[in-house]
Amino acid sequence: MALWYALEHHGGALEFDLHRYCGLDLADMYRGTITARKVAVLLEYLPPDSAVRRRVGGEGSLTIQEHALRNLFHAAQLQLYQGGGGKGSKPKEPQIPPTYEHQRQVEERNQARRDRWLAKYGHTLPSRQNNT
Repeated sequence: MALWYALEHHGGALEFDLHRYCGLDLADMYRGTITARKVAVLLEYLPPDSAVRRRVGGEGSLTIQEHALRNLFHAAQLQLYQGGGGKGSKPKEPQIPPTYEHQRQVEERNQARRDRWLAKYGHTLPSRQNNT
């Protein structure tokens, strides 16, 4: 992930991780006591459970333990499915958490739907009748 992208979209998470894992203040980059290159290298090698990786989502946001638990849970579901004679729908593979970009696109789509609804019906919500 590019440093400029992390600063623009995940600045708070990056600042938290630099303090948590490295004991550094992100403001030191602007003060000139650490270089942008060093911050970029530290960003690249943050562990999967870091706030930046969690916020970004996707495959890189899962720790080794989480991968193992997901695979074990899926294997147990398959065993139960096969033990039951293969009836019903076959268990699906665990899904990878959505990425930040995907979540942002979904939010933009929802915002566009809200805007269209408000343009069509105005700023008032339909009244509800009390059933008392």
